[in-house]
Amino acid sequence: MDVMRNWLKCIGPLLTGCCWLLCTAEDVVTYTEAGVMVEKVADEALHHRVKREIHHNMTGFSHDEKMAMLWRHNDLRSTRQASDMMYMEWDERLAESAQKWAEECDFQHSANRENLAGFKFVGENLYAGTHKFDPAVVVQLWYDEVQFYDYKTRKCKGVCGHYTQVVWATSQAVGCGVKYCPVLKRFRGISGYHVACHYGPGGNYVGERPYNLGESCSKCPITAEYCIKGLCSKRPKIGGSAGKMTQINLAVFTLSAFTAVLMSLLPR
Repeated sequence: MDVMRNWLKCIGPLLTGCCWLLCTAEDVVTYTEAGVMVEKVADEALHHRVKREIHHNMTGFSHDEKMAMLWRHNDLRSTRQASDMMYMEWDERLAESAQKWAEECDFQHSANRENLAGFKFVGENLYAGTHKFDPAVVVQLWYDEVQFYDYKTRKCKGVCGHYTQVVWATSQAVGCGVKYCPVLKRFRGISGYHVACHYGPGGNYVGERPYNLGESCSKCPITAEYCIKGLCSKRPKIGGSAGKMTQINLAVFTLSAFTAVLMSLLPR
């Protein structure tokens, strides 16, 4: 009995501590529903940068790179103090269409983006470069055109269409692709990366502001009843203490509770 008591005293706190870590941390969750992939993590520090090495067979983004681009979109969108900004999700259908265009190795906007990937109209942002790059920084570069946009007049003092698409409130899905092109047309005819991101539904309508200023989530559409980091969402936050526990979390929680009961029953 003494041996069991000592064992429980030793491992009990450990199990309880493990349960706390597993049950309170946000699970890394990936799922597919109509081609949509969403992933959330507890620690923003995990939103690490992934730089790519150049090689001639480079085609498509990795899972981590896709998530880095998605996170950067939502992080930047959440800074605009918008009342109606949608939370973006990754859409593999849009990623497929973006990848298809990236592989054309033609640095200009694609045509025929109506009724594409389940959307009436799809927006598009492009990037070209010759050196290794951080996928999330590509999104940042587009966003940095904010300096050329005048919200009051709704006009650009320079190129700012990439920025307005990144923060277009009603755009709620994004998918991106990349191809290393031996010859990238309309890019000085040299080799380089061709990056394309497609947005659904697309934005950048002439004369319209990309979003409405106001209290976060105060003017969300009826279909978006949740608020995540100031962004309107159709789904509750994935993972976290408010989410459902995974089977591993539940097993550890049950084992920890059972250990606590045993310890309370042992004679002192």
